This record gives sequence, structure tokens and C-alpha cells, in this order.
Amino acid sequence: MSEKIKNKIGEELYNQVLAKGLKPEDFDLVNDGSWISKPSFNEVNNKLKATEDKITTYESQIKDYDKLVSTNKELKGNYDSLKEQHTNDLAAKDQEILNVSKRFMIERKLGEAGAKHTSLLMKDIDLETITVENDNLLGFDSVIEGLKTNYSDLFVTKTANNNITSQSNNNPGGNDNQNYDPNNIDWEAKLKDIK
Repeated sequence: MSEKIKNKIGEELYNQVLAKGLKPEDFDLVNDGSWISKPSFNEVNNKLKATEDKITTYESQIKDYDKLVSTNKELKGNYDSLKEQHTNDLAAKDQEILNVSKRFMIERKLGEAGAKHTSLLMKDIDLETITVENDNLLGFDSVIEGLKTNYSDLFVTKTANNNITSQSNNNPGGNDNQNYDPNNIDWEAKLKDIK
């Protein structure tokens, strides 16, 4: 090995180095076959520095990504909660629409059944016990029978000759004009009563 160094640096310089006390074996420690030239060392060193810079950049990107992911998780949580609230609001509005429709149908059926003050009777009706199916009120018959039993004075009944009488005071047409129907009155019988 020392011969290669001798050829590179020249015999005169080589002899000066040996005169200073270095032995040819010391040169073998410096170059045992893994000796790298300065340009090769610089190239490898630059690649290593570039790799370290990339690692630093990637670590920074990972930190930024973690921030975005945590923000994204927060936004996703907010989105999920808003979506659930929206679904609940829609269900509540659908129920409200159904209840308004059900209330209207019940009031109409109460009127058909001879109720004088439907709004008073509506306060005693539990809407949850009545269901609507194909424009029919299921469970309404038992409710109306209970109302007629408990509040008989709030219902108008028709007699056999189609005279409408109130169960409470026998006033034709009841206490309000809401249930008064001139087509259902037997006018001939009324006129006979007047003569």
C-alpha cells in the first residue's frame, strides 16, 4: 500500500514523511483499500445532507398532517353532530306535520259525529293513541265513544225524523252554528209544528 502512496506523492516527499517517524504500516491504516477520494466523499456527504433535509421536511409535513387530521376529525365530528341534528329536526317536523294532519282529521270526524265544540274535546284526545292509515283514523272509534260517554252534553244527536237535537238543551243545531246544516233539517215537520 505504501508503494501506491509513494507513487502518488512522489519519492522525495515520501522519504520526508518516513524521516519524520512514520512507518510504511501507518500508511496502510490510512488506506487499507477503503480510502475515498475527496470528490467521492463530497458527493456522498451531499447526498447524506440532502437525505437529512428530506427527513426534516417529511417530519415537518407529518406534524402539519397531524394538525390537519386533528382539525379534520374535529370538523368531521361537527359535521356528524350537525347531520344528526338535521335528521332529528326533519323527523320532528315530519311528526309535527303528521300531528297537524291527524288533528285536522280528528276535528273533522268529531264534527261529523255531532260534536259542538271540537276544540274543547281535542284537549282530551291523546294523538299518540290514534294512527292514520290510508286517510283512516285507527283507534278513533274507542276515543269518540269515550268522549260521547264523558261529555254527552257537547254532542248533538239526530232523532229518527232527522231533527237535530242537543243532548244538553234540545236546542236545534246546538249552541254554535258550526254544526248547523240546513240540509239536514226536516222543514216540513218544522212547519207543521208552527201551524
